Amino acid sequence: RLCVVEVKGNRLLPASCVTPVFPGMVVNTNSPAVVEARKTILELLVANHPLDCMTCDKLGNCKLADYCYQYGVKESPFVGEKHEYAIDDTNPFILRDLNKCILCGACVRACEEMTGQDNL
Repeated sequence: RLCVVEVKGNRLLPASCVTPVFPGMVVNTNSPAVVEARKTILELLVANHPLDCMTCDKLGNCKLADYCYQYGVKESPFVGEKHEYAIDDTNPFILRDLNKCILCGACVRACEEMTGQDNL
């Protein structure tokens, strides 16, 4: 939910990706409250994520690492459970490392859209 924004008159920070637009709506995407909320969201995401970016295959092509850099998140003050799942390489097109999964759903959507199946 890094898409949180500040909407004038709303005391909560709604997700921009699902918030309907209305006439006269004033949206702030970079207020101190939004920046702090996004930083906290990232800290929660990396709480149970391996922080092995320098040896990761996705180095340089990782949105999570990009956002952590942008918001200054180097580690998490939250303690999460680290896993050691086996890497699933049974599919010739998709390598699934659930140890690094942030539950974004991109692999599930790609599988459904490309194959028409709900295999993941």
